[in-house]
Amino acid sequence: MAHIQYDLFAGCPPHVRYSTTSEAAAEAIKPKVNGLQAQILGVVRRAPYGLTRDEIEEITGLPHTTSSARVRELFLKGLLETRVNPETGISYRRPTRSGKLAEVCFAVAV
Repeated sequence: MAHIQYDLFAGCPPHVRYSTTSEAAAEAIKPKVNGLQAQILGVVRRAPYGLTRDEIEEITGLPHTTSSARVRELFLKGLLETRVNPETGISYRRPTRSGKLAEVCFAVAV
């Protein structure tokens, strides 16, 4: 798998401006971001029918906040996408563990 260089947001994970705790959390996760993105992208690439964010969390065991942020970054990098069902015209969705429908994430073909 190709190495995914972390270059969004000026090289620092997003955080709440003027919040010292948020800034500290962003700095703490910074060395791990590339590996976490690669881990998530890898599990999505191996899923022929895509994965919901909930399924990604369940498979990787990552906390919601960590997983959600990395999935968002992969979307911004153009490495993940949602797809529209041609019959209905809406994004593919599946139930989460709580029973609510969630969009399915797919890896972009490279």
